[in-house]
Amino acid sequence: MVIVLPLIEIKEEGPAMVVRMNRPEKLNALNGEMWASMADAVSRAEERGGLAGMVFTGTGRAFSAGGDDISSMYGLDSEEKSVAFFSLISTFFRRIASTPPSLWLVQ
Repeated sequence: MVIVLPLIEIKEEGPAMVVRMNRPEKLNALNGEMWASMADAVSRAEERGGLAGMVFTGTGRAFSAGGDDISSMYGLDSEEKSVAFFSLISTFFRRIASTPPSLWLVQ
């Protein structure tokens, strides 16, 4: 089964869940939409259970150029928008940190 979310694709391959970042024109740089989708992928893996691991990979010639957060921050013109944006990033890392290390791999 393949699940397509904004800017990522989730696919189960055997006992692993593969999360493929799909923003090759930006070398898979992470923006708010991608952070939210990746946090959703971790939640799906936790809910699914029984997986041997998660693999994070990228489409095209780069795993990820890193954060595209500077350009994303240009639109943060209120405290509410700022809190919402940084909460997306925090949510992803909290979900990764609370997931058993045996579940995730980086390729």
